[in-house]
Amino acid sequence: MGNTDGLEQPVAGEAMPAASETVNKPESSEATKSFIKFWIERIQAAEKHFKSDFERMRKCMDLAKDGADEDWLKDDKNYVVPVTNRHINLAVGQLYAKNPKPYAKRKRRRMSKLWDGKLKSLQEAAELAAAGEPTAIAMVQEVSGVQEYNAMMDGLADTIEILYEYFCNEQSSNYKQRFKALVRRAKVTGVGWVDLQYQRILAPEAHSAQARIEDVTAQVALVEARLREAARGDIQEDEAKMEELKQSMEVLKKQATLLLREGPVWDFPSSTSIIPDTATKHLKTLAGTQWIARKYMKCPEEIEQIWKKNIKDQYTAYKRDETKKPSWWSDEKRKESKSDDACVYRVQHRVSGLEFVICEGYDDYLKAPGEPDTKIERFFTLFPLVFNEVEHDEKIFPPSDVWLAKHPQAEINRARNALREHRIANRPGYVSPTGALSEEDTKAIASRAAFDVIKTNSVQQGEKLEDKLRAIPAIPIDPALYDIEPMMADVQRTVGSQDANFGRTAGATATESSIAENSRVSSLDDNVDDIDELLSEIAKSTGQLMLLEMAKESVVEIVGPGAVWPDMQQTREEIAKDLVLEIKAGSTGRPNTAAELAKLERAMPFILQLPGVNPVPITQKYLDLLDVDVEDAVVDGLPSITALNAMMSTAARQPATGTPGNNPADQGPQGAQNAPAPQQNESQGQPAFPAPAAAA
Repeated sequence: MGNTDGLEQPVAGEAMPAASETVNKPESSEATKSFIKFWIERIQAAEKHFKSDFERMRKCMDLAKDGADEDWLKDDKNYVVPVTNRHINLAVGQLYAKNPKPYAKRKRRRMSKLWDGKLKSLQEAAELAAAGEPTAIAMVQEVSGVQEYNAMMDGLADTIEILYEYFCNEQSSNYKQRFKALVRRAKVTGVGWVDLQYQRILAPEAHSAQARIEDVTAQVALVEARLREAARGDIQEDEAKMEELKQSMEVLKKQATLLLREGPVWDFPSSTSIIPDTATKHLKTLAGTQWIARKYMKCPEEIEQIWKKNIKDQYTAYKRDETKKPSWWSDEKRKESKSDDACVYRVQHRVSGLEFVICEGYDDYLKAPGEPDTKIERFFTLFPLVFNEVEHDEKIFPPSDVWLAKHPQAEINRARNALREHRIANRPGYVSPTGALSEEDTKAIASRAAFDVIKTNSVQQGEKLEDKLRAIPAIPIDPALYDIEPMMADVQRTVGSQDANFGRTAGATATESSIAENSRVSSLDDNVDDIDELLSEIAKSTGQLMLLEMAKESVVEIVGPGAVWPDMQQTREEIAKDLVLEIKAGSTGRPNTAAELAKLERAMPFILQLPGVNPVPITQKYLDLLDVDVEDAVVDGLPSITALNAMMSTAARQPATGTPGNNPADQGPQGAQNAPAPQQNESQGQPAFPAPAAAA
């Protein structure tokens, strides 16, 4: 282990790799060097191809943050009205207002060969099976096997739902807030990305500190890196690092059981760090994409902790921003280092089925090409969220809301700034001929306070002050010259938000405002569908990943002793094809709750009279709109509240005393149902459905 001052290596679940495993100098073949060079050039060519798109995204980030571009903000006195920032916050709140609800279901399949699915034929087969008819016996046995399989699948579906919610509710990662931030990122830059990974015990393959399950994996990785540095002699004279190593080892020794966990993790890379293949035809579905690269800017110490490779000075140097340096990066270390950061690429190549990690300027792999660590049906672990889709042969990245509202935002700033300058220019001022007033009189007039009486020697008795001092005429302000309503109308036409959404009205009629709001809601509905599709695709891949990777012991520990989980890997792969984990449609947002409630209330009297209508989905829809938890409110087989009250009244009925017929429960239907009926909806105006008088 080298010079570690007698420190022992902690063992937790798996033995740590020895310090000698860290590669100091790459001894790569010419084929490896050629392979790395080819991919570095290929990725950089794609990054250059999308350079204008990435620059636009960075500009949009500044516009959304400050409400103006860099040139406008150079002068602190320039007036700024951050309309785009307000629009983004409103849109995110309306698009992602609720927590997504996962649910697992079986794919529709015909499982029976003999049974046609009708109850009558099954009853006939049961009668014939009792008489010993072989075909009927086979049919009954087949149906029994299918029922057992379906029951097992239902239990497995419930287990997967609990697992998914458990990992989404990881307090350290706060995934629900980060998914909401993903929607904001897509609104600002035009695209947001989710990277699905799987964290294994003592294998921190999630390359972002934010994308890890809360355990001691990162702590163990740090100890491993320090042990390797000690073995090489790199920290013999660094007392701070040696002390850090000693203390970390002591902490690990004192822990009787280490909290080591496994499970899916979601990372949320920046929009400019994902470089897709230039052959990509459709960004949302990644149609035509053969490979995707994710770019990391990491210092050599981070690289050694994650990939266990000591790259030293054998990499291309990129100067780190001084404001973003980590706290542990000392000035002495900065002077010793060749540079701050290295450029690392994780590449997923769908055609060859390979995944590998390379570093620019380093002649060996950080992670050699091989089977992906995260194996899912779609191969790519990156999922895009795209708004404002456009059709273009070369530009696959769409413009964001911020970019579409760029010019109206700039004009609003200029109009308000010009109005302020006009008002400043119109402040009261005076003009006087040279020599008409003395210097003392001029200062006294300029610095006067309210109701001051100024004595002057410049105005003699009989002279008029107006002859020596006159007010500067003000230039009248033309409201139409600085009116921002045309710009706000442009904002409405481009991104959908109207004046009423920002907290004020522009004098439009109720009909105009209603039409504009319906148009905005339609656009939001389309975005909600995009979010639901993305989260459903992520949930589907996450369910497959958990089935293929998670050990039964870990599942039982999380879900409970009643968890249903196949023991054999082959069985899990077969079941993964039958089970789908999705996100309940509309559970991520409710931009048109008022209109949906109005439609449901209008249709409810007719729905209640239609034969064969299943009330369960209608009840669930109604409770969702009322923001009531459906799982707690709906119980299968439970009578209505009115029926329950009637039954309780009957159960509590006491024998009648006194005059016969005085007990209401003994008076027939008229006595049993004499409670006040619920108030019916009145014919009045509702959202999206104005009252008849108003419509006329």
